[in-house]
Amino acid sequence: MLEIANLSVRVATPQGSVAVVDDVSLSLAAGATLGIVGESGSGKSMLALATVGLLPQAASATGRILFGGQDLLLLPEASLCRVRGARIGMIFQEPMTALNPAMTVGDQIAEGILWHRGSAVGRRAARAEALRLMDRVRIPDAARRFGAYPHELSGGQRQRIAIAVALALGPALLIADEPTTALDVTVQAGILDLLDDLVRETGMALMIISHDLGVISDMADRTLVMYAGTRVEEGETADVLRRPAHPYTRGLLAAMPRRSGGGGAAAAGRLETIPGAVPAAGRLPPGCRFAARCPFVTDACRAAEPAWRTPFGPDHGVRCIRAEELAA
Repeated sequence: MLEIANLSVRVATPQGSVAVVDDVSLSLAAGATLGIVGESGSGKSMLALATVGLLPQAASATGRILFGGQDLLLLPEASLCRVRGARIGMIFQEPMTALNPAMTVGDQIAEGILWHRGSAVGRRAARAEALRLMDRVRIPDAARRFGAYPHELSGGQRQRIAIAVALALGPALLIADEPTTALDVTVQAGILDLLDDLVRETGMALMIISHDLGVISDMADRTLVMYAGTRVEEGETADVLRRPAHPYTRGLLAAMPRRSGGGGAAAAGRLETIPGAVPAAGRLPPGCRFAARCPFVTDACRAAEPAWRTPFGPDHGVRCIRAEELAA
């Protein structure tokens, strides 16, 4: 359904053009879930925005984004507008800023239906469909909350409304960019369960973006790990988590809280950390981008950026010269 090939996104700055996404390729089949993970500044959100053609004015993309065989990067804006919402839905990070504070939540769900199908459905039918969607995303007492404004709902309810907006036209692909940011643990679990159920019920493809490998391990069939704008590891989720081949993936896994041996919620011992920070775009170190933070770095790592390769078979790729040692 979706195939991204050699995608790069560059942003114009006073210091010149810098790459915030650099040579990323991926594919996603209908009914499958792809998880994209990495720290803030890894390029995850820019990748998502490029996919739906919502990059800021200062940014430009090159490469190919094939959706249903059509290259979205070649489409004029009018054609992209017919794809967004109707065929690709997107859930943004923060529903309070993604939703219109001056419109009721019911009307915001109905708006997309009317915009795309106004000649085929009337306002009454669009509002009825919006109410059905509110029920579907488990808004309690949906009929009463149909006329509520975003500020009158809780954070979890606003996120469910954002999901309903994205689902209004039955998209074939749903992109969820950090859909549980700033939600407490129980609300987060409910949102993730809802997304999982929707994928199974509708057969749509899901691209879920997160900095949390725990979320990705529960949701995704395949996992793409990004660092400093590029992909550093990608493969079936179970394989990537069981046999991580890149030091960055290993570091993310080591930083995850563990349950104690007795099954309690307390972490067993002190959490590990990854020293340093993701390098800023335009200030990448020579050689491997992770070299300055890597406990396994060698002189060869700093000499040249590692090429993308598949030493464990075509379904598990990595950008590290020591991958075989680390995955052994």
